[in-house]
Amino acid sequence: PEHADGICLLIELNRTTKSGSENGLQYDQGTTLFFLRDNAGRILECSTSFLVTDEQWHHLTWDIVDSTTNNMRVAVDGQAVMLSWGQRDRPSEFIRLEQSLMLGVRNEAGKVSNHLCGYIANLRMWVQGDMLLGSWPMTGGYGISAIDVSGQGRHGIMHNCSWDGNDTPHRTIAFKGNGNGCIRLPVYALGEAMADFKVEFWFKCGNTGNPMSLLLSSA
Repeated sequence: PEHADGICLLIELNRTTKSGSENGLQYDQGTTLFFLRDNAGRILECSTSFLVTDEQWHHLTWDIVDSTTNNMRVAVDGQAVMLSWGQRDRPSEFIRLEQSLMLGVRNEAGKVSNHLCGYIANLRMWVQGDMLLGSWPMTGGYGISAIDVSGQGRHGIMHNCSWDGNDTPHRTIAFKGNGNGCIRLPVYALGEAMADFKVEFWFKCGNTGNPMSLLLSSA
């Protein structure tokens, strides 16, 4: 098992959890993990076996309606999916983030792992119901920035990933599955609002057989 002691928010492919923090995060091919932890160490986590590592584009929505009542939903391609639950501790104590939100890689205190091999596009986040935190189309096709079009200036920075137009009408960002390729999003205000948070995005990847991080935030 792999522990997530420094992580407060995580979506990871080929990963599930066993109830009880001593078990850590478990490898499970074809399963997607959704993990939330507050500043006091209380965890809300679930996973779905709905297959998304099939080289097709999928739309993913993770809606933490109210973590203090363990109210959390996941939808794939507009349809709610069945969830298998791990810990449900009603997390409620959240603080402002000190690090950027990471897309496409796990980075814990400089230890880089679980690289995504695939694409992410059209990512949006809301807090407190309908308050838009940021919107990143990721279809600009040039430069090293993932532009935030919400008007709030939370532009992401690309590291060792590239624009690729082979599979989409517009050039989108490709993660190569190695090195430290990622996008860093400066959404520090998210930390205080994780009890009521929603994220949605499109992504495409094959199954490399390894855990792959889609979205991660470290405490």
